[in-house]
Amino acid sequence: MSVWLSYEPTLSLSLSASAEATCSLPAVWQNTHRKLFLLGNTGATIAIAPDASFGVSAKGTVGFQQHSYRMLGFQSNPDGSLRRLDGKSSDPAKVTVSAELEAKAYAGVQVQVGLLDVIGVGMSIGGGLKGNASADWPPRLCLSVTPYLQGTLYAYLNAWVKEWKLQAFTVELDLGGIRTCTGQGWHVTWQSTTYGISGLDCPTESRCVAVGGDSSHGYVLRTGDGGNTWTGRTITAQERFFSVSCTDGTHCVAGGWGSKVSVTADGGATWSQVALPLPYSSLGSVYWVTCVPTGTCFALATMTRYSGTLVYASHNHGRTWSYLTLNRGSLAAMACVTASACVAVGPNVEIGRQPPPVAVSTTDGWASTTTGSLPNTWHGITGVSCASRSLCYAAGIGPQGKAARSTDFGRTWRTVDGGGLTQIAWDTDCVASSTYCVLGGDAQTVTATRDSGAHWSRTTVSGFPSSDDMNLFNVSCASRGHCVATEHGGYGKTAIVVS
Repeated sequence: MSVWLSYEPTLSLSLSASAEATCSLPAVWQNTHRKLFLLGNTGATIAIAPDASFGVSAKGTVGFQQHSYRMLGFQSNPDGSLRRLDGKSSDPAKVTVSAELEAKAYAGVQVQVGLLDVIGVGMSIGGGLKGNASADWPPRLCLSVTPYLQGTLYAYLNAWVKEWKLQAFTVELDLGGIRTCTGQGWHVTWQSTTYGISGLDCPTESRCVAVGGDSSHGYVLRTGDGGNTWTGRTITAQERFFSVSCTDGTHCVAGGWGSKVSVTADGGATWSQVALPLPYSSLGSVYWVTCVPTGTCFALATMTRYSGTLVYASHNHGRTWSYLTLNRGSLAAMACVTASACVAVGPNVEIGRQPPPVAVSTTDGWASTTTGSLPNTWHGITGVSCASRSLCYAAGIGPQGKAARSTDFGRTWRTVDGGGLTQIAWDTDCVASSTYCVLGGDAQTVTATRDSGAHWSRTTVSGFPSSDDMNLFNVSCASRGHCVATEHGGYGKTAIVVS
C-alpha cells in the first residue's frame, strides 16, 4: 500500500511600472510665427502656423518565480514495516525583465480656414520618426525606427484668449523602416533524421515534453532547462505519438496510434498506457490531446470504421477516461481555457477529401455545444490556441500568409493577416490570460504579436540553410517571449528550436 501527498509550491513576484510624457509647441510661440491672410472682403481667413510634438513612453516589468515539487507519504513493505516517502525538487529560479521604450517625433504645418479667424476647420500635415526599443527576455534587445506621414482634420473655435479644437480623425501612414535585434532569438537546440516529432508542450519555462516516433515505436524528448538540452527515449509499447499536453511540470498525456493514451507523472521519464472506452469500434488514433492546470484533459480520436470525431475527458491527469460525445464533423484541433470551456475546429487535413470547415465550442465540458462558422477558404486546420474566451487563433491550410481569429470563443471566425508569413501558418500558441500569440509557418518563419494581433513581428529561425525548406509545425509558449517549436523539412530532418 502506498499513501502520499504531492504539491507544487510556487513563489512568484512581479513589479510593473509605466510612465509617459508629451510636449508640443506653446500656443504663444505658434501665434507669434503664425501667418494670417484675409480673402478679400468676405471675412474668410487662412492661417498657416508651424506644428510639432514629441512624446515618449516607457513601461517595464521585473518578475521572479521559483516552482518547486514536493511529495510526502509512506509505502508498506512485505514485512509490515513502513518506508517513508519524501521527495523534493525545483525548477531553476527564473528572473525575467520585460521593458519597452517608445518615442515619437512629429513636425509639420497647420492650415486653418475660417471666418474672421474665429471659427472654421483646420488640417495638420507633416511627418516624423517613431522608434521602439524592447527587451522581452535577456539578452535579446530589439530596436526599430520608422518614418511616417500624418494628417489630422479638426474644427476650431478661437475666442482670442483661448482656442478649442475638436478633432475629427487622424490618418497615419508608416513608411519602410529598419529593425534589428541582438541576442540569440530562435535557434536550433536538437535535430535528427531518425525520429519525427509530432507534438510538444511546455507547461513551465524550464520543462517541456516532445513526442513523435519512427516507423515502429514512439519517441519522447524532455528538457528541464527551457529547451537548451534534451533527453530522448524510445517507448516500445507505443507505435507512434501524435500529440502531447501537460497539466503541470510532471503530469503529461500523449496520444497516438491505437485505443490507448500514454501518461507520465514524472515529467516524461517513465510512461504507462491507459485504455480509452470504445463506444463504437476500435480507435484509429488519438491525434489531439489538450490539458489545463486543474488536471482535466480532453482528447480527440478517430474511428477505423465510421466517420466523425470521438471526444474523451479525464479529470485526474489522464489516469482514467470517459467518453463524452461523437461529433459528426472532422475536428482537427482543440484548445481549452478552463476545465469546462473549450473550442474545437476542423476539418482535419485529409488527402483526397475536403470536408467543410467546422467550429464547435462548449462552456460546460461538452454537455452542450455551440456550432460556429469558419470561412470556407479554410480546407484544413492544424492548430488552435486561445489566450482567453475573447482571443483564439487557428492555423492550417487556408489563404497564404493568413490565420483565422475568433473574439467570441469560437462562434465566429474571420481570416486575418499572419504578420508577414509568406505561405501557410502551420501552428499557433497563445499565452493564457495574455495578448501574446505566436504563429509558426513555412520557410523557417515565426511571427508574434504582443497586442492581440494589432502589430506583428516576423523572425526567421537560424540553424538551417534555406534549401532545407524547414517549416514550423508545433509551437508551445510557456510565457511571453519564451517558446519552443518543432521544424520539419527536406532530407528527412526534424529539429526543435527555442526562442
